[in-house]
Amino acid sequence: MQEKERILLLQIKCDLFDSFEIIPDQLDFDFYLQKMKNIFQKYFSINDFHLIIHKRLFLENQYMFTVLTGENISYLEDWQALSYFSDTSSDRDHLESPFEKKFLLKDLKGDLNGVIVLQFADHDEYSFYSDDFWDACATIGYQYLKNVIELIVVQLRNKQLETLQKAARQINATLDVKRIFSCLFTALRDLYPHSLFRIYITHDEWLDKELPILFLDFSSDKSPEIDAFKTGEIKRREANDSLYQFLYIPLKGRQGIYGVLEVATSNGELFGREDIHFMSRLSDITSQAIENAQLYQESKKWIKNLQIVTEVSRHLNTKLRVLDIGEYFIEELKRSFDAEGVAICLKVGDATKVFDSSSPYFFTISGKGLLNFINRLIDKGREGILVGDLSRDATTNYGICSLMSAPLKQENNIFGFICIVDHRSYHFTFEEFKLFQSLSHHAALAFINAMLRDELEKMVITDYLTKLATRTYLDKKMEESMSNDRKGAFILIDIDNFKRINDRYGHQVGDQVLQQIASIIKSHLYGTDIAARWGGEEIVVYLPNRGLQEGLELAEQLVRRIEKETRPQATISCGVSSWEEGTRDSPRKLFRRADKALYQAKALGKNRAMAYTGP
Repeated sequence: MQEKERILLLQIKCDLFDSFEIIPDQLDFDFYLQKMKNIFQKYFSINDFHLIIHKRLFLENQYMFTVLTGENISYLEDWQALSYFSDTSSDRDHLESPFEKKFLLKDLKGDLNGVIVLQFADHDEYSFYSDDFWDACATIGYQYLKNVIELIVVQLRNKQLETLQKAARQINATLDVKRIFSCLFTALRDLYPHSLFRIYITHDEWLDKELPILFLDFSSDKSPEIDAFKTGEIKRREANDSLYQFLYIPLKGRQGIYGVLEVATSNGELFGREDIHFMSRLSDITSQAIENAQLYQESKKWIKNLQIVTEVSRHLNTKLRVLDIGEYFIEELKRSFDAEGVAICLKVGDATKVFDSSSPYFFTISGKGLLNFINRLIDKGREGILVGDLSRDATTNYGICSLMSAPLKQENNIFGFICIVDHRSYHFTFEEFKLFQSLSHHAALAFINAMLRDELEKMVITDYLTKLATRTYLDKKMEESMSNDRKGAFILIDIDNFKRINDRYGHQVGDQVLQQIASIIKSHLYGTDIAARWGGEEIVVYLPNRGLQEGLELAEQLVRRIEKETRPQATISCGVSSWEEGTRDSPRKLFRRADKALYQAKALGKNRAMAYTGP
């Protein structure tokens, strides 16, 4: 190499590296390439200058494609590199017009990373310099470009880190999943403006018309997004027309996978390792934020559900009657689940009784059919029923879509069930179903307590043998009636010759006769009528708001029926008295008058009814 060539090389090298400056956030490769072109034009009569760069640079950073774009840059594949391994000093045969000179940009291993091609104004100018000179120029150019690329990579990674930190702050500052997705898209588009993004999700409540979010279609098992979702691994795919490449990154949290991020880029761009690492970290941050938001929302739901259960349980415990519990619980279920229809059914023997306060639908033909359908399932041991769209099956089309039902149980004994319906399909969520089951359990306990209380009260006010009311209960009801009603009739009944029945047939048969007579008497009672065992073989019937004549007619009916229907045959004698509003009367006086009438019936031969007509 001649001395003047060495001096020229030194000048080119000094100018190149003197012009190399670090500008923060300067990621424009063309900026530095233009400086290189200007310096070469300073020393040579160059008309055009073009860089052909190897695509392997993008294997680390796909973002380099964004900054290495311009009319002065092309790309080199491996198979194309061989055509440039000819002598650097020659010839136009290896170059497309109008370029005449090439610099092979090689690393220390001799691998070709790119080519600079030149067009001279004077076509013979490049021949004025030796091949060693041009080889040295190529080395200087490669060092300069290598420094530029390394600088851009450093600044790119800084930008990635800044973008990641900014996105993390924004994402972690919200518990709104849609806002989290919006921050994710903003960060990706800021760094990769030439790529396309969308997210496949598993929760339809996260759908947003303003964002590229789709519901994950599990019916397509072979789709790459489903594959990424199932395996939790990053997947790649190339479009059939080879115009786009796709990357699928699962949004994977500690407790599950919440969706898949799809990245699409043109085939000229490659997904570099650093790009995949950046997107993966951003996806991890997003996934953790989604998980935190979901846990927060679930905790809010649990707190709300706990408040509902506590409040309902408190109200149920204040209700002492079965009917009151049913009325309250039906209205509470309608309110809590925004339901159109609620029914409570209790089993009474072999029959199932629907609460009168249940929604009107359940008293229609369709509603009754649905309750029978549920009753059969409950009897078969179903712990609960949740159906999103009952109308899809023609055999279970009862005019509604959404259904929840749960049995009412005491240990293993099912004594009824609760049913909630709505015409809107999939109106009830699984979380709501779990809350419904919890509320049903509390309702079952309230019903059991109320029924036990009713049974205990009934035991206190009911005669064990005849199942008629006790004398104490009768006295209480008579006093209430004489304070509030306008009149009342009192029938005192005595079994004729009852001692003879006991002596002849035994006391067990005597008890059976008492039970038969009590059953006949109860079959004649209506509304607030009361029958009570007065003592021994004496029974009393009190008829609120009935007069003396009505009492006597009932007594005569009882005399006839008892004589006809009892086995062994028994007869009764009845004394009837009454009171009317405006008289100073009492249960004791009423009894005395009826007892006098009974005495007359006995004196006249028994097996008859007499009304008290005295003063």
